[in-house]
Amino acid sequence: MNLLDAFLLGLIQGVAEWLPISSSGHLALYRQFRELHVPMAFDVALHLATAAVTLWVFRSDVAGMARALVRRDLGSPEGRLAMTIVLASIPTAIIGLALRGPAEALEERPMALAAALLVTGALLHGADRGGGQGDWSWWRALLVGVAQGLAVTPGISRSGATIACAIYLGVERDRAARASFLMAVPAIAGAAILTARDLEGGVPLDLLAVATATAAAVSLVSLPLVLAVVRRRRLRVFAWWCWAVGGSALAWFGMH
Repeated sequence: MNLLDAFLLGLIQGVAEWLPISSSGHLALYRQFRELHVPMAFDVALHLATAAVTLWVFRSDVAGMARALVRRDLGSPEGRLAMTIVLASIPTAIIGLALRGPAEALEERPMALAAALLVTGALLHGADRGGGQGDWSWWRALLVGVAQGLAVTPGISRSGATIACAIYLGVERDRAARASFLMAVPAIAGAAILTARDLEGGVPLDLLAVATATAAAVSLVSLPLVLAVVRRRRLRVFAWWCWAVGGSALAWFGMH
């Protein structure tokens, strides 16, 4: 891996972690295309960089949720949002642990990655037709947590799956998107803790710095962009992207 690879991996992570096109799928396809071995520590650092951006962008929401939890004010909007994140994290953790091994194996199967991207495209295309004025409830949070857990599958977009699921369940589109991004923080933190014992050393600091800085900087643009796209019912744009990348990958790796 060279500096250009580090930059491009950071760029892919910064764009695809929040745009609903699957960062894991795109990163894995890039590694397959370039025949790269990327240490797990590198992947963890990229995800933590984008999680830090989430905390910064939604710092007022995070502070409000923290105050609501301290005051045990679970009936307030901030309290309900906090409980939504907590409830969604339960099935996410259970399913993520159960599917961790199979999901890691799929990263080495480019045809499966491509097929999963096609599924993500279908989810996004359908979500543009839905949406209501509903708020979060305990059962909606649990079901979206299930969707987030299943999105551990490389090629299935985490943000795409959670936003689409929430919209299908009648959650108002802006609420769906904001909660989806906040749900990512405990999911990413949990995955980082889970893989800590498996982290490999020897990641050059210059490559790590370039990749994480790029991922964080790009996330500052891509995250607010998704909020605007969801509000304007433009998710199908990303559906077409997923179909194009997935279809191209099927053709490319099918011939090689």
